[in-house]
Amino acid sequence: MILLSGLLFFLWGEPGRCLEEKGFTFDGHIRQFAVANNTVYIATQEKLYQRSHDLILVQSVTQRGILTGGASSNDEQFHRVSEKDKRNATFSVNILLPFVENGTVISCGLTDNKCGYCELLDPRNISNVLYRERILVGPPWSRSSSVGFLVNVEKTVGQTQTYILTAIQQGESTKTSCSPGSDAVNLHDTNDKQTGGIFSLSGESTTTRLTSKPNVEFVDGFQINSIIYLFSNLPSKDKRNKVRLIWLEGKTGKSYTLRSLRGATLSISDGGEGSRLVASSVIPGGPPVLWSGVFSVDGAQANTELVLFDISPDLTGDTDKDPDFCSTCTDKTKPTPKTLKPKKVLLRQSNMTSVLAVRQKAWMVFFIGTGDGQLIKLVVDKNYHTACPRVLYRANDDRQVFPKMHLDQVDRKHVYVPLLPNQMERVPVSKCSTYTNVQNCWSAQDPYCVWCSSKTSCTFEDDCPDSDWVSIPDDSQHKMVSYKVVKDSTDQKPEITSISPSVVSFYGSNNAVLSGLNLGNVTRVRFQLDMNCKLQESPVLSNTGERLTFDIPSSNKGVVKVCVVLPDDSCHGNALITYQSSPSCTSIAPSSTWSSGKRKLTVTGSHLEFVEGIVHEHKQTDVRPPIQKVKPLRDSNLQTFTYETPAAPKGISTSTMSLKVANELLPCSTINYYPEPEFISFTSTQTGNDVRITIQKKADKLEMTTAELSVWGVQDEKEYPCIMEDKEKSNETDFFICEIQQTPSAFKLQMLTIKYGDNTVTLTQNSNLLLLMLLVLLLIPFVIVLVVIVYRRKQEKLTGQMNKRMEDLEHMETVDFVTGVQSHQHSATPTSLPQKRKRTSVARPSQPSPGQVSTDSTSSLDLVPSCQHDLLRYKNGHPRPYTLELGRRIKTELWERLGRPTFIESVSEDGLVTIHQRFGVGVHPPHYDVDISGEPQPVKPPQKRTRNFTCKPHPPAGSDHHLEHKSLTTNLSQQATGSACQPACDKQVEPDPPSTCLCHQPSGHLHQQIVASSCTLTLHLPISATSLQAASSASDFHHLAARLHLQTLGNIFD
Repeated sequence: MILLSGLLFFLWGEPGRCLEEKGFTFDGHIRQFAVANNTVYIATQEKLYQRSHDLILVQSVTQRGILTGGASSNDEQFHRVSEKDKRNATFSVNILLPFVENGTVISCGLTDNKCGYCELLDPRNISNVLYRERILVGPPWSRSSSVGFLVNVEKTVGQTQTYILTAIQQGESTKTSCSPGSDAVNLHDTNDKQTGGIFSLSGESTTTRLTSKPNVEFVDGFQINSIIYLFSNLPSKDKRNKVRLIWLEGKTGKSYTLRSLRGATLSISDGGEGSRLVASSVIPGGPPVLWSGVFSVDGAQANTELVLFDISPDLTGDTDKDPDFCSTCTDKTKPTPKTLKPKKVLLRQSNMTSVLAVRQKAWMVFFIGTGDGQLIKLVVDKNYHTACPRVLYRANDDRQVFPKMHLDQVDRKHVYVPLLPNQMERVPVSKCSTYTNVQNCWSAQDPYCVWCSSKTSCTFEDDCPDSDWVSIPDDSQHKMVSYKVVKDSTDQKPEITSISPSVVSFYGSNNAVLSGLNLGNVTRVRFQLDMNCKLQESPVLSNTGERLTFDIPSSNKGVVKVCVVLPDDSCHGNALITYQSSPSCTSIAPSSTWSSGKRKLTVTGSHLEFVEGIVHEHKQTDVRPPIQKVKPLRDSNLQTFTYETPAAPKGISTSTMSLKVANELLPCSTINYYPEPEFISFTSTQTGNDVRITIQKKADKLEMTTAELSVWGVQDEKEYPCIMEDKEKSNETDFFICEIQQTPSAFKLQMLTIKYGDNTVTLTQNSNLLLLMLLVLLLIPFVIVLVVIVYRRKQEKLTGQMNKRMEDLEHMETVDFVTGVQSHQHSATPTSLPQKRKRTSVARPSQPSPGQVSTDSTSSLDLVPSCQHDLLRYKNGHPRPYTLELGRRIKTELWERLGRPTFIESVSEDGLVTIHQRFGVGVHPPHYDVDISGEPQPVKPPQKRTRNFTCKPHPPAGSDHHLEHKSLTTNLSQQATGSACQPACDKQVEPDPPSTCLCHQPSGHLHQQIVASSCTLTLHLPISATSLQAASSASDFHHLAARLHLQTLGNIFD
């Protein structure tokens, strides 16, 4: 037998929240799920999951992809793509069937182009697509009441063919752009060896389909042996509903199977109509074929019943004569089908949505899912007597259980419970370990539990290592209950008129109030659950004779009967208390508060009417009741209420907020605590009789709104309300705008009062002045520091300028040197220089220190008489030693005679620098062209002692103008007695008479050397000298040479 059913019952729900126990959450809403051996397959909107029997993820594939390969939309094929890649289609699964014998998983549904699509997947690796085809198998809509499962048809003895049976909801046209339409019941091939090929509808003849009346809705279907069972709802125009059952015999082939149609009507009321089938499950074993169905008695989910039927097929009647279904349809009148009556109503419970029936020994066990997220277990003996129902699982919220549940095929100890929209639980079929002794284990009447002597515990039978265990008998055991009836002498029995609250969460409620008559002798309140055979009692806390208070204990979801107990143990009165889901919160706004508390926060969630108070983590004993009644949100099942936050001690930045329900604390959200808001100042503007006020507040994370502020303007101790209008924000400041309307004449705002929470802030008009004064006081130290810095920089700059000026003066003093001549032109002997001198470095010259002058006497220089100056000799004719003062005096005299030129620097396109001289009014340029024809020429030094100096082109404009070497040579018009001196004064020059060097190094940036030898003066400048500095030194040098009637032989820009 193959019993693998898939049911498309797609329902939308609110976003999921945490369950009481750990659940498994999927991407997208659950559409289908199926079980095969040790594997569970779940198809959602987004993915197809493959999980092990204990729900450990094995693999998942996306249901998103692209449509490719066709000239039109009818020819396109669906191909999955990576979740990161672009896609244009989604595969919505309507049929999910593991085909164990064939080693495939059949997945069929629709793509975004509304065309059918099917694929065969590898059950060991669902990402491996064995076959795909664009074909419609199942309903042409994403949401419909349709079913699909595998059936076996015996063609001949020992030969069986497997087909896909699809029962599709009718009522709308099933024709699409890609399909001609589908009938009510269809049989599709499952492999290419069959007559029409895989997924084909073709058969041995043309009849391979069943048609039905419009609006038929299929609920369930399965096969036992060769009989196929299909259950459906058939609504009518008068809103009366029929529940139909049809039988098909899987024999010979497709056509015979469909023509073997017989049917019956299921009725749970005398009229036979009106009820609606919600879910169903066949009970294994038999014959007879027992079947359980969840029926909605009044057509709504509020009033539901679990009913047991015997649906053994009646094959004695004519085939294909059903009034609602036909394979060969005619207009002939059809006989009324037989009506089946229930064997027993097993359970009446509101909002049941699904059922799974199994057999355990001689017992039938029913697992019932509800619309509020409970899984109830009901045990029934062979005589159809029921034990006390027990809740195996309950969700904190109202998640609906999926219409189909399955048993774990591996250990058969767990039930797969899908919870809409996107979660699944694997719930144990029993909680044997909760029974602590043999009496409790026995009285629980749970066929899964035995008392294991070796473990001295209540366990599953196969968990006991030996046969020394005790189990319950095969039928129910009756419990003896005795009552003592005592006649009341006054005959004044207690009466219950009301209980508040009468609807609570399954956690119960504290300090409930019961009102009535004759309550003075009541000692206890008793609770009797329909699903709990154990009575619960709560003591009376206070009693006035007409009102008493008590605590409502926790219980399972459902309705409880309540009565009051007198001292003689008699119970009087009859009231009801309804247990519902517990409160849960989905959001809280704002999610922060100031540290002083009293900020109003709004909580949004479900079942908030059961909240007794709010508790913050840092103040567990401070229970804050809601300050506003719970309000429902429009177009939603959610509710809201408001409460005020408690103050937080210093150092607290976050606090968990919980909902207090009876004696439970349900965590809701985390609240952030920030410092108090800081109001800076305000400005006011008079507009007629109104005053518009703008309040400035330092920006923060509180996100304060205008509704949280109350503002008054104050004049002469009288307050005028300021109506809040708007809020504006900038990077660092929030602006709140309000308006004082109809102010009196000569109104002058003196003060502003701002209230938020329990805090009051006062701002005055001189707030700006005080703030400005404070700002000035804070800026004074910075101003002082700034002045000191500027002064020091100015001082450093002035010092630099003075140093440069001194360097220039020293430079001029060095250039304005004095030369002496011997008293006789050929007899005087110059003072010899040292034989060897260390070579002078430009960076670290070894010349005398700044300001130091060579001690050589002016007599060491051979000059023509025309070069002599009166100040160079004493009155007795002897040479005068050179000093700076002497040079300064001579220089002053020369400058007074010649005047000082100015220089202008220009740079050509090729990077050459030209220095232009300009003389003042009345100043004439020096006479460079001095007649020296009568003067003897200086003797040239040997070639091997000669140094050649080459000045490279000047760098381009825009940079510091430095030359690698600068020299200016002036020839003295006097015959030398020796060789010319070299361009440096760090080396002795031969032959005799040796040259004489006059060296000077100022203490500034410009290092220069003036070398005098024979009648040749040479000016040397360092590499670091700029062109203007070089030009200035050269000009002074030229002026001196001209004054001494010398001829310029070299130019600095040679």
